[in-house]
Amino acid sequence: MGRARGGLAGLLTATAISQVGNVVALVALPWFVLETTGSAARTGLTAFATTVPLAAGAIGAGPLVDRLGPRRTAVLADLGAACAIGAIPLAHAAGRLHFGLLLALAFAAGAFEAPGRTARRSLLPALAVQSGTSLERANAVATVTEHLGYLIGAPLAGVLIGVVGAAGSLWLDAGSYAVSALITITTVAVAGARAGRPPVLAGLRFVRSSPIIRTFFVIWTAGAFLVTPLSAVLLPVYARERFGGAAALAAMVTALGAGGLIGALAFSVAARRLPRRPAFLTMWIVYPLLTCLLIGLPPIVPALLVLAAIGVVTGGYDPLEVTIHQENTPEELRPQVFAVLLAAEMTAVPLAMLTYGLLIDVAGLRAATALYAAGNVLLGAYAITARPARRLDRPRTSTSFTA
Repeated sequence: MGRARGGLAGLLTATAISQVGNVVALVALPWFVLETTGSAARTGLTAFATTVPLAAGAIGAGPLVDRLGPRRTAVLADLGAACAIGAIPLAHAAGRLHFGLLLALAFAAGAFEAPGRTARRSLLPALAVQSGTSLERANAVATVTEHLGYLIGAPLAGVLIGVVGAAGSLWLDAGSYAVSALITITTVAVAGARAGRPPVLAGLRFVRSSPIIRTFFVIWTAGAFLVTPLSAVLLPVYARERFGGAAALAAMVTALGAGGLIGALAFSVAARRLPRRPAFLTMWIVYPLLTCLLIGLPPIVPALLVLAAIGVVTGGYDPLEVTIHQENTPEELRPQVFAVLLAAEMTAVPLAMLTYGLLIDVAGLRAATALYAAGNVLLGAYAITARPARRLDRPRTSTSFTA
């Protein structure tokens, strides 16, 4: 039991450390592009180059995890991402970093991240069961580590940008991937390739055949298009145009992370007693209303309060949704189903980055923020009215699938 708990703790620690580095990059990379080019469109294009390979990588991630095993895949993915991210400040220091090379390295980093995410998501349910931890609690703790990354990484990025510059700050992201790989190697029990791997398209067939997974597939994908550009495109431009500095951007991302941490902690405490359907409804009513408050581009203090509140709702919702994915997916299909979900998410994200970046250049920040809010209102209406999502509290009798 102690070793099993160590495996779960190791996986969560590795994820947390890499997340801190990712948040530093989330602040530093768009700021570097805005600082050197002054273009919101190029900022969106850089985010596009970082995320679009995740979609392609995720398509093959399920079979890859089946073949190599989730532990080995997670380690190799972390090491590959460390090399790609580390090459950015290295090329910058050598005076060789032009915009095309930056896009190529960002693309390479994203290509390694997809198999790593799929592998870690596949490892978590088994490690939770082995350690005697409920899925709700394990997913809530995983969400806590994600938002701790925002809480620690965002102010750290503001300091690092001021001290070593935006490009130099990316060394932390590269190092965090390397440390994550080391922790995974030394703490997570070996999980090799399984015999009798399911067919390549089994995950896609299961998503299509399961009403509840299909419904959450829509929410997951549309949510990725609508939510991700907030911190990656909207907030950098918001901070630059209205408040004039990286410190404001770091404060905004920190507010999101702090709110998310509070929401995830609250869910981890109340998860076993929380009635799912009422919680689901409350989250999808409150969250869209909060996004509407950003349309007016409020001053820094009200903006931070709204962003913190958005973080609270999303921090509580994320582990609930992931738990539903896990509970309703057969264990043998989890790598492939999670890869399908990740592929859909990462197809939506780069398109959103380009859309929002171009919209800001053409119509302005306020118009892009209005699109963000309107889309979330429509998504909330779909989530509330979707019939399969009305049965969240019904006990699940079995999960079976025939490929």
